[in-house]
Amino acid sequence: MINMLALLAATALIPQPQKVENLEGEYRFAGQPTVRVEAAASLGDEGYELVVTGTGVTIRATKPAGEFYARQTLDQLRDGARLPCVRITDAPASKWRGFMHDVGRNPQDVALLKRFLDVMARYKMNVFHWHLTDNPGYRIECRVHRELNDPKFMTPTRRPGFFYTYAQINDVIEYARQRHIMVVPEIDMPGHSAYFKRAFGVEMQSEQGTKILKEAVGEFLDNVKTEYVHMGSDEVSLKNAKFMDEMADFIRQRGRKLLVWRPGHLPKGEVITQLWAGGGKNSLPLAGIPAVDSRNDYINHLDPFDGPVGIMNLGNPETLGGILCHWPDNNAGDQMNIYRQSPVFPALLAAAERYWTGQTKRRPEFWGKLAPDFAEFEARMLAHRDRYFRDWPFPYVKQTDLVWTLNGTVEARGATIHLNHFWYDGWLPKAKTGTATARTFVWSPQAQTVGFWINFNGPSRSGRDSRNPDKGEWSNTGSQVWVNDQPLPPPDWKQPGKQSAEVPFVDEDYFYRPPTPVALKQGWNKIDIKAIRTAGIRKWMFTCVPVRATGDQVREVEGLKFSTHP
Repeated sequence: MINMLALLAATALIPQPQKVENLEGEYRFAGQPTVRVEAAASLGDEGYELVVTGTGVTIRATKPAGEFYARQTLDQLRDGARLPCVRITDAPASKWRGFMHDVGRNPQDVALLKRFLDVMARYKMNVFHWHLTDNPGYRIECRVHRELNDPKFMTPTRRPGFFYTYAQINDVIEYARQRHIMVVPEIDMPGHSAYFKRAFGVEMQSEQGTKILKEAVGEFLDNVKTEYVHMGSDEVSLKNAKFMDEMADFIRQRGRKLLVWRPGHLPKGEVITQLWAGGGKNSLPLAGIPAVDSRNDYINHLDPFDGPVGIMNLGNPETLGGILCHWPDNNAGDQMNIYRQSPVFPALLAAAERYWTGQTKRRPEFWGKLAPDFAEFEARMLAHRDRYFRDWPFPYVKQTDLVWTLNGTVEARGATIHLNHFWYDGWLPKAKTGTATARTFVWSPQAQTVGFWINFNGPSRSGRDSRNPDKGEWSNTGSQVWVNDQPLPPPDWKQPGKQSAEVPFVDEDYFYRPPTPVALKQGWNKIDIKAIRTAGIRKWMFTCVPVRATGDQVREVEGLKFSTHP
């Protein structure tokens, strides 16, 4: 006899456990389930066994982290006052399962960071990489050099004067520890430090700058206790050849282990490298040096629909795991735009799945295309969107049933179609510039006006490398949309033309502006798209998908069907 409750519950888990055995029956309870915890000798630091029978729940774990993760799985299995009878044996494939927030450029209040840590914990993420300093400001309390906290030395559009006190930093570290999340603070050196030059008139790596930096970092290490410190070291010309070794020794002598970016400047001695560039030998792991993988994992460059698609096909089994990075370089304005204007949570769920289950084989052929096995994960992700993300932006609707004909011959699938991307070839790999056409048919059960997310060449939240569309244009390359042979008017852009990186985004991309209304007739409706690429366009792409949106909450439009041939 098939236990349908167990079957449905188990197929909605994220991350999917390593082994699930469905048992007969279900456990019904009043209030909270009865949970018995037993010690186990051989399940590892984070492994667990979870058994639900008709009389209660048994958790077996070797360490507290394993018990904690078992309880996260139990919460996902729960359907009101009942649980399916099931036996789950589980442990992570990757030791490092992380997420990085850049608060140096766009700070977040402690309360918001704690809410985010709660989400990380639900999905068994165990490393919070806290990028605390960058060009706009030093976001750490400093008593020995108060210039570092002086608003006049911070970028005036980036919450000048904002920094975290040592009490706040330790509060976040403890909050994370209780959820089995290790905090890795980063003080980027000697690059990404324009604030330092403004405050002291010297560069970090100068003799005087190194002395000042040691005093500031030494105070930080005296007040904040973490196992690791990230030194940064990326995107800078090293003028002082001794700087990295000197600072690395200084930090190690205070009992800390080190991470640095790769590509970057590697100090002598024990270190973990964090891989960040997408290609070339300088982004590969070094023999004998442990690494965590962040290549092509930058949420600020990702679209809501290509983000989870690509992330599920990244990774390297030779690394310790991965850290998903979010670099909203542009001024975000309101701190919730950090989450509203990037696909943070669709990307996080995909990363949690990949890091835990061990899906670490790099499949670049599916970075911009829907892999045949993606629909199964998408179904679970949508279930979690509806259940757990009612108070967060989650810009994703089902896309695996949306099909297109490109240039009259190529069949493509998805809501966002990459024709070519600066990280990878898309659906038309040989077409580098020019015009691409796309057509789909949408069947509607009745005449109705439906909201559509529509956009071209989605902007990254990291630098405004191309101007916004002008009034009356869908894109700055002349792209167009037709519905049933009638041109569809573009949005009335609030910030047309060229804008500074210090001007926050408002409506430049589809998922943080109201959907475009599209009148559908009963039966089949034809949608035609002309997507044009000109010089300087890094992401040749378009998005077109029906959606129901209420504020930050989005859902599918029910009753529609899609086909390349009606």
